Amino acid sequence: MFTGCRVTQSGIIYDIHIILDTMKKTVILFFLLCGALAAQAAGPYYVGLNQLDALLKTIEEPVLDKNDPPQVLELPDYTKNDNADNDGKKWGQIGGVSWSGEVTGAELNYWNASGSKYYALTSIDWSSATYSYTQKSDAEIVLEQPSQALFDNAANEADRNFLERNELRYLETLNLSGNQFRSISINGSDLMILSSVNLSDNPTLEHLSITGCPNLTSVDISNSRLSFAVVAGILANTPAGTLVYQHQGAVAEPFPVDAVDVTALLTEAGTTVASWSETPVSSAGNVYVFDPSLVGQSVTCNLENSNYPDVTLSYTIDLIASNAVILTIVAEHGSIIVEPAKPVIGDEVTITVTADPLYDLVSFSIDGEDKTADLVDNQYTLPLEKLTYTLTAQFSGFDGVGTGVSSDPYIITTEKQLNQIRNDLSAYYQLGNDLVLTDEWEPVRTFTGTLDGNGKVISGLWINLPETGGAGLFGSVTGNATITGLGVIIDPEKSVTGQSCVGAIVGDIASGAGAVTISNSFVCGAVISVKNTGGGESGKNTGGVVGRINGGTPVITNCYAVGSVQGDDRTGGIVGQVAPGVITTISKCYAINSIDGGTYSAGGIVGSGEVGNQLTIVDCAAINPSLDNEDGNSDYNGRICGYAGSGLTLTNNFAYAGMLVKGTTVTGDPLADKHGLSKTAAELINRQTYETGLSWDFDDVWSMGNGEYPLPVLKNIAASAQPATNLNYLDIGTAIKQTPASSISVYSRNGVLYANSSSELIRQIHVYNAQGQLIYADSHIQASSYEVKAIARSAIYLVKLVTDRVETVKVFNK
Repeated sequence: MFTGCRVTQSGIIYDIHIILDTMKKTVILFFLLCGALAAQAAGPYYVGLNQLDALLKTIEEPVLDKNDPPQVLELPDYTKNDNADNDGKKWGQIGGVSWSGEVTGAELNYWNASGSKYYALTSIDWSSATYSYTQKSDAEIVLEQPSQALFDNAANEADRNFLERNELRYLETLNLSGNQFRSISINGSDLMILSSVNLSDNPTLEHLSITGCPNLTSVDISNSRLSFAVVAGILANTPAGTLVYQHQGAVAEPFPVDAVDVTALLTEAGTTVASWSETPVSSAGNVYVFDPSLVGQSVTCNLENSNYPDVTLSYTIDLIASNAVILTIVAEHGSIIVEPAKPVIGDEVTITVTADPLYDLVSFSIDGEDKTADLVDNQYTLPLEKLTYTLTAQFSGFDGVGTGVSSDPYIITTEKQLNQIRNDLSAYYQLGNDLVLTDEWEPVRTFTGTLDGNGKVISGLWINLPETGGAGLFGSVTGNATITGLGVIIDPEKSVTGQSCVGAIVGDIASGAGAVTISNSFVCGAVISVKNTGGGESGKNTGGVVGRINGGTPVITNCYAVGSVQGDDRTGGIVGQVAPGVITTISKCYAINSIDGGTYSAGGIVGSGEVGNQLTIVDCAAINPSLDNEDGNSDYNGRICGYAGSGLTLTNNFAYAGMLVKGTTVTGDPLADKHGLSKTAAELINRQTYETGLSWDFDDVWSMGNGEYPLPVLKNIAASAQPATNLNYLDIGTAIKQTPASSISVYSRNGVLYANSSSELIRQIHVYNAQGQLIYADSHIQASSYEVKAIARSAIYLVKLVTDRVETVKVFNK
C-alpha cells in the first residue's frame, strides 16, 4: 500500500491514498445510481399482449405463401426485471402491429406509479398487400376491451395484471383485408377508439360482430360471405359511418350460361329475390339460364330478402361455355315444360304445353315454325341438334268469338267462358244464351268492363264464402262497370252467402268506382251475409241485387228481386247499404223478397242510406211480404229505406200495405216517407199502378204478369225464364187451389177460423181481408191444426197456408 507517497506532475502534488479512496466511493455510488435508475425506469411495457397473443394463435400457414405467420412469443413476466424488457421489445417488433408513443394516461398509472414507460396497441394491418393469413378452423377471433367497471374496481396485483394484458382502448384501425378469416367478434365496451375496420376480400368470412365502438366510422366487408342477418346487425352497430357490404365478391367458380345456380347464396329465412345485371332467358328454382352470347362475360346478381329491407347483397359471377342447349321459352298464361330440364346436343326432349286454368292453347311453335298440329295430348318430342331453340306458345284468355270491344264483344255461351271474364276485367262481354252453372261460383272481382246479359239468364248460381267479404256474381266492380239485361237465378237449394257485402249480382261497388250502371235485370233466390265473431263488417251490407255501394255515382234502374235477404245490419231488398259521400240513384225497381235484418237497419228497397250520402230512391215499389229486425228504434226500419241518413231523397215510392214490419203493418202515406205510399194487393197487381203512378215504361221495358206471377216482368228477358211463382199473399182471386184436395181444410165456426192438414205440418198462416190487407200472421207454427180467433162473421177472408208446399184457400165466414 502506498501510503503517504506524493507524486508531482506539472507542479501538482497528488495523494495516491486519497485518489484510490475516492475512486472506490465513486464506483459504489455509480452502481447505486444505476440501480436507482433501473428502479425508476423499468420496462418498457407493451400493454394488450394477451389479446395479441390470442390473435396470433388463430393464424395458420398463409394461403399465398407471402409470409409465415408471426412467431408466437412467450409472454414477458413484468414482475421480473431479468428478461422482461427484452421480451417486451420483441413483441413490439411484430410485423404489421403498431404501437403508440409512450402512454402516460391516468388509466395506466395504477400499474406502476413510479412512471414506467407504457406502449399501447394502436393498429393491426395484416392486409393482403403484405400478408395473407388463414384462420384456423377451430379458432375464434375475439377482441374485447375490458369494461370501465373492471378498471374502477381494480384492487390488487392480479387485477392490474389482467387489465394490462387485455387493454385495447387505443386500438384505432384493424385491417385484415385479403386474408382467409372466418369468424371475428369485436367488443369495445364503449372505451375502444376503433374507427376503421377493413375485412374486405375475406371470401371465407361467415361471422362478424362489432359492438361498443362509438367512434367507428368505416367498416368494409365487401367480397365476403356474410348473411343478411349479420350485415343487418353490423348496420345497426355502426353509429356514424359507412358500411361497405353490397359487393359480396365473385362466386368461387364460374358457371355455364345454362346453369347459374345461386342456391348456395340463399342462406336466410324469408323471401329472397334475385335480380341480374343481364336478364336471364329462363329460370327453374334457383338455377338461371343466360343467353349464350354472354359466354366469357361476368354478370352481377343482387339478392334482397324480405326480412332485411335495408340490405342488398351483390355477387359477380363469371359465365363459361358448355354444350348445353339453351331453350328460350315464351308462354304467358300457360307453361312449356321440357324434360330433361338441362338437355345437351343429342338429347331427345319431351315438350309439354299446358294452358293456365280458364285459358286455351291457340298455337305452339319452335323457332317460329308452327307445330300446333303435331302436338299429341299437348306433347311434342324434339331431338336436339343445335345449341339454341325458341319455344313459343300462345294462349287465349277467351275461347269464344269476339274481340272484347264495344262493337265486337266477347260472346259467352259456356260456363267456362263466363269464368274467363276474370282474364280481362275491362272488356265487353255479351251472353249468347242462357247458362246453367254446375259448380260453386268464385266471384269475379274488380270488374270494370261491360256485361250485356242480352236478355239471357244465369241460373244455378251459388256461393258459400262465410268468412270472405264481397260475394256475388261479381264480388266487386269499379270504374264505369255496366251490367244490363241480365237474369240471375240462385240455386233454389242453396244461396249466395258471404261474410259481408253480399248481393246476387254485385257484392260491392268499390270506393274508387265511377258511373257504374245496373239496369233491366232481375234476381231470384236467397242472399245471406253471415254474422260471426270476427267483428268489423261481419253480417253487414246485404242486398238482393247489390250488397254495398261504397263509391262513384252508380245508377240502378229497372231491376227487381225475388226471394229472401238475410243479414245482421244494413239489409235491403235491392241494396244493403249506400255509404257516406256516394251519389246514387235507384229508380223504377221493386222487391218482393222477405227481409231479415238481424240486429239493426233493414228496408224493403235499401237497408241503410248512411249520413252524408246523396241517395235518391224514386219511383220504386217495396212489395216485400215481411221485414224484420231486432232493434226497437223505428229509425232503423222502413218499407222503402231502413236507416234514412241526411242527404237521402225519397220521391214517389209505393209500398205494400200488408207488409209486416216487425210483425205489424205500418202507415206511410206521404210519397216522400221512408215507408212509401201504401198500396193494396189489388193495386199492386194492376199495371196502372206502375205505368201511371210510377211512370214505368210498359212499351219497351216492362210487361204485366207471367202466368201465375202477377207483378211486372222485364220485356227484354224471355217471360218463361222469369219467376212464375204464385204470390199467394197478393192473390185476391176466388179459386180454391189445393193439392191434394183432401190434404188441407179451412173453415170457420162461431168467430174462429180453423185450419187442418192431414199430411203435413202447417208452417205459416197469413189472413187477408177482402181488400187485400193482412190482418193476421204467424210464421212460427209447427202443427197439423191451427186456430185463428176473433174473426168477424159474415165476412170474406183470404187465407194463405204454408206447409212444405204453399196452398191458398178463399173462405166465407158466416
